[in-house]
Amino acid sequence: MSYGTDLSSLAGMAQQLSQLQRRSTIPAHLELQGTQLLLTAGVTTTISWGQSIRNVGNAIVWPYQDDPANPYDPTTISVVAAGLYLLSLKFVSQTAVAYTVTVDVKFIYTKQTFTFSAGALINNYFTTTLYLYETSNISVNITPSANMTINATSLSESPYFTLVCLSQVWDTQVGDGTHIIRTAVAGTATGTGTVLQWQSIPPAYNDYLVREYFGFNSLRAFNTAASTGTAMRVPVSGTYVLRANITWDSLVPAVAQSRFMYLIRTSSSVSTLITSYNGDALASGQLRPTIASVIVDLLAGDIVAVHVWQNSGAGLNVVVAGNYVVNSFDMVLLSLT
Repeated sequence: MSYGTDLSSLAGMAQQLSQLQRRSTIPAHLELQGTQLLLTAGVTTTISWGQSIRNVGNAIVWPYQDDPANPYDPTTISVVAAGLYLLSLKFVSQTAVAYTVTVDVKFIYTKQTFTFSAGALINNYFTTTLYLYETSNISVNITPSANMTINATSLSESPYFTLVCLSQVWDTQVGDGTHIIRTAVAGTATGTGTVLQWQSIPPAYNDYLVREYFGFNSLRAFNTAASTGTAMRVPVSGTYVLRANITWDSLVPAVAQSRFMYLIRTSSSVSTLITSYNGDALASGQLRPTIASVIVDLLAGDIVAVHVWQNSGAGLNVVVAGNYVVNSFDMVLLSLT
């Protein structure tokens, strides 16, 4: 082989590699085309998508395949990779009729619904961004104000669904974590378990040194939608370190008392005790910090929460002791499963 031939071959390989690298940067996305929709006034119809026009990458699955009763469900799109997604919908109707479009995002045993109001226009487009967890399932519904037809005479007019994965960074970085705190007193009744409510990092933590010490909520795990601020939801399967810190109020008890804190994991609606800490049988009134930590394997969708219990014979508060001594709950991703 001549020197010139070698150079030509090398140049060809470099060009092919460059093309391959460009192709590999295309974000994962799914495009679906629907069939003609005959809609009845006031009746909600879940769209059954007709065919996949394009499916790049392995982050999105259609049709949905994990339902034994309907193993190839054409109404449901399943997300495999957690991240930030761009959703776009297009509908072209024969007549200008107002209607409502709802996008249902189901995750384990929770559901979030996004609603779009369509004006009385023939061409309607809807776009939003969604943060989706692993195993999130998406379906699209239409409810018209009058009888109407959504066209499907050509690809340009057919109902069209596009889902593009913009970023998977948030949920795949080992070392990312979520730090949430409680800045208000929490009352607990004697002999009754209490699930602690949490907040995100408050404005008082704007100081950059404090932010650097405590970190940001880079794991995006704090879940107010499914648990009303009581818990964090595991975004991806992996090994995590969980740590909770609370401070009990001082109280001079009539008898010795115990104060407990538990880390509870809820997986598929089944609660499991991860770890617990007995805060002491106290004989005098003092502020009592209580700390629990554990390294544990968790599955995407698991809910982790902090439960407390005390038997002082009266109500007892979980208190805030100073500006930087707060009740906190941390979850850090150590490794992916």
